Amino acid sequence: MIETGSTRLFSKNAYAGNTYIQTTKLLNIKSMRIKVNEKTIVIFKGATARDALLRYFARCDIDRSLVKQAVIYDKWGHTIGHDSPLSDNQEITFSTNPENSEDSD
Repeated sequence: MIETGSTRLFSKNAYAGNTYIQTTKLLNIKSMRIKVNEKTIVIFKGATARDALLRYFARCDIDRSLVKQAVIYDKWGHTIGHDSPLSDNQEITFSTNPENSEDSD
């Protein structure tokens, strides 16, 4: 990893902490780390909760169509929306089981 000011440049097969980054070219992207269900992912700054779930699902080889029915929680257990903005080092969890959702029906 090469750091130039606030910009990180990752080369092919570079390591960033515990997260393995594999790219085919140098990236000049500002990124942040998010914990999703206890796993750290690296994602672009300005990402939403939905973006983080999509990255997590891709990493864990989970069917991405489940994102629509996922209920997302912050680290205190409060439900957050799919379009909620995330910040660096934020922790979220999710459930795709409809029995765990907090519907008031």
